[in-house]
Amino acid sequence: MVKETRLPTGYVYAVIAICVLPFLLNLFGISFASPPHPLNLSSLGSVSDSEFLDQLYHTLLGSFTHTVLEWVAICTAFFTGILSFVHFAIKRDVVTPIIGVALFFAGSMDAFHILAADRMIEGVADSQALTPVTWAICRLFNVVILILGVATVLIIKPKKGRGNFKVVILAILCFGLLASTIIYIAVNAQNLPQTIFPNAVIKRPWDLIPLLLFMVCGIFIFPRCYQQYPSLFSYALVVSTIPSVVTQMHMTFGSTALFDNDFNIGHFLKIIAYFVPFVGLSLDYVQTYRQETIVINTLATSSTLLSKTVEQQERMALQQAAAVNQTTTTMNELGHSSQQSAKQAESAADTAKKVLNLAQMGKDVVNHTLTDMANLKDKVGKIAEQIMRLSEQTTLISNITIAVTNLANQTNLLALNASIEAVHSGDQGKGFGVVAQEIRKLADQSKQYSQEINSLIDEIQSSINSTVIATSEGKNTVYQGVKNAELTADTFTHVTQEINSIVQMSQEIYLIYKQQEIAIQQVIDSMNVLNQGMTQTATGISETKLGLQEVEKALFLLIDD
Repeated sequence: MVKETRLPTGYVYAVIAICVLPFLLNLFGISFASPPHPLNLSSLGSVSDSEFLDQLYHTLLGSFTHTVLEWVAICTAFFTGILSFVHFAIKRDVVTPIIGVALFFAGSMDAFHILAADRMIEGVADSQALTPVTWAICRLFNVVILILGVATVLIIKPKKGRGNFKVVILAILCFGLLASTIIYIAVNAQNLPQTIFPNAVIKRPWDLIPLLLFMVCGIFIFPRCYQQYPSLFSYALVVSTIPSVVTQMHMTFGSTALFDNDFNIGHFLKIIAYFVPFVGLSLDYVQTYRQETIVINTLATSSTLLSKTVEQQERMALQQAAAVNQTTTTMNELGHSSQQSAKQAESAADTAKKVLNLAQMGKDVVNHTLTDMANLKDKVGKIAEQIMRLSEQTTLISNITIAVTNLANQTNLLALNASIEAVHSGDQGKGFGVVAQEIRKLADQSKQYSQEINSLIDEIQSSINSTVIATSEGKNTVYQGVKNAELTADTFTHVTQEINSIVQMSQEIYLIYKQQEIAIQQVIDSMNVLNQGMTQTATGISETKLGLQEVEKALFLLIDD
């Protein structure tokens, strides 16, 4: 984090080297002064127009140098202010535009200074006295307005640098009003104070105050702003105090006249003082763009993974829905078979009752009774076949519900993976997390329904086993009754007892099948609900997949742009 919010060490050393280099070159005898060359008025009548222009340009060389240096600094300050608003539009960080506005109006005061020096703004006082005064005013205004800008940030304490843009508008109005007031007073002042004392140790006392204020800013104020709101721009603001302090030292202790060596060095270093925050803000902008690109790439990758996960979930949901449909169909067949078996059991019970009544009527109807018992034997045999078929179908249903349970578990796992990917995607993945949560709920419901179906199938299987046993016993009893009846038609008491047993067993079969029919209907209802849920899940996953594909396309378009 520290490395990401600090300028490269080499860049800081380069700024220090640039600040020290003019002083070292002065030690070797190199001067940066551009003193004016007075016009030779006595020879003006004998020189040509071109020679006169040459003398005039040489005379104005210092003014031209001054103008160029000032306008380079002004443009740098303006560009920094404009770029701070671009940065705000991207990161919504009010710290940057507030300080950028301060730099912008500091550049505006420098513009006033150079316009006054070039006589493009005429004041009430003498123009020769106005230029040094406006320099001192703009330097003092520069440091004061930066302190006000940073103090505004430290006082309002926007959360993580983010706040209401109304604060920036208020800063623009206040700083603009302050700059306009100072310019108005300076232009309309009749008596301007003396600012240059060539024979004193402190050549320009008015520049001593900005010097001290810049030192305080570099040691206390700007570092505190950087600690609270670390960024390349706030760190560059700290570094910019180095050329600002050196500038004020040249002007305070060295410059005794316009366009002398220290005067030009001071104006050049003021450009560096403006240029450092501009570079810091530019690097911050580049870093933000790179971070946004990384985020977009990460989001695009996560979106691709989520899309694949959703596709797999869609396949699972479709398989689950198919399994549910198959189970529902099988249960419908089982219900139909159960109803048929119940009817046959009821018919068998009625026949057994008739046989019992016939057996009690006496010996004259033995032959007819034996025929009915034979029919009962056939019907009980059919019931046994139906029961075996029901047993096979319940086994099939059990296998299908196991498959549904496995699919639910897999869907649940995929939903969990989708939730994890959504968390990795940050705020952009919240919608995917909600979808994954809903899929997971449906998977849990599917698993619950499967467990309920398995419980019901266990009951059906138990009932079928009881029915198989009862039917087998009934069949044997009928067979034995018929056999005994064929062997001896006189033992009606024994026949009556056997037939009575058949009646009881047939009634038990009938009651068991009624219970099976109710249980099967419950299974069918549960599977219908589950089927609807799986259909909705498949539809929702399809819509989510389409949405993810659109998001993925948009993200890759952003990357390409």
